[in-house]
Amino acid sequence: MRILVMGAGSVGSAIGGYLSKNHDVLLVGRGAHMEAVGRQGLSIQGILGSSHHKPLACDEVDLGGHTFLAKPVDVIFLTVKSPSTVAAAHKLLEVLPDPVGPIWVHIQNGMGNYEAIQEAFRSSDLKSRPLLLSGMTITGYEIPEPGSVNITVYGGPGKIGSIAARADSLKPHVSGSADDSAKELVELLSETPLVFEYTDQMISYLWAKLLYNCCLNPLGALLKVPYGKLRVSPALDLMKDILTEAFSLAREEQVPLFWASPEEYFEHLLGTLIPATALHEPSMLADMEKGRPTEILAMNGFIAERSKIHGLESPVNSTIVRLIQSASMKNT
Repeated sequence: MRILVMGAGSVGSAIGGYLSKNHDVLLVGRGAHMEAVGRQGLSIQGILGSSHHKPLACDEVDLGGHTFLAKPVDVIFLTVKSPSTVAAAHKLLEVLPDPVGPIWVHIQNGMGNYEAIQEAFRSSDLKSRPLLLSGMTITGYEIPEPGSVNITVYGGPGKIGSIAARADSLKPHVSGSADDSAKELVELLSETPLVFEYTDQMISYLWAKLLYNCCLNPLGALLKVPYGKLRVSPALDLMKDILTEAFSLAREEQVPLFWASPEEYFEHLLGTLIPATALHEPSMLADMEKGRPTEILAMNGFIAERSKIHGLESPVNSTIVRLIQSASMKNT
């Protein structure tokens, strides 16, 4: 298969790197990391072992003229940070000779990315829309140096499935079901050491990841500690408040969560998820330290903005957003 990974940071590089063993893969990213991969290949280390891979690599500014696009692409993994979702989708729609042909799957933090990509489809001159699937992972990835990815923690199997668009004016071009395509992608990823499973409850899993991120990512970034260091009473009390507001929104929007109450999820977070990812460094901290936009608006910001629409109060999530935005301004 011919696979393009748009937004080849740590997650996208690992996925594309592993798949390049049996397939033609182009990693599209930025700067020194892409330069190093193009020059010396990609090294992957960590809890899944050590291996070396040689995918093609391209800086996103040079994508339009890359020879990889001379032939049809079968699968697009969109793994950009949430603030770059719209720009990345439009870039692909501009440069792909047939943007409708490939299966698109986005694997990102936060909520609202699926809708943003669908809106990019609708605003483009397409007679039919591409098939868009969603993915979720709670495995920890980092780039310790250009040309290298380190897999740090494993929080359980990733998921791939389909969620319904809130507004969809174009019919998908494929005759088969999205569920069949999701199962095919899971089969494709089974060739790698990464663990992904098909689900018909994708929206529930995306919300599960949202709850996890809202509790841990910004607090870890603000306190500059890995997730395991957040098990102190004041931080845990903040997590409970974050969850109370998130569950109120989920009930209002009739999201089928896996937990009946914020208290039940908090016990799962404290007893299972934090221990499994205790050593994980928050991605938001790395973004802040490097002066990059954070994903806070797709996490706690999503809870705050959607709550406002429904007339719900979300003072804790709103305050977390303002704190991250203020802390980020120190590095700009």
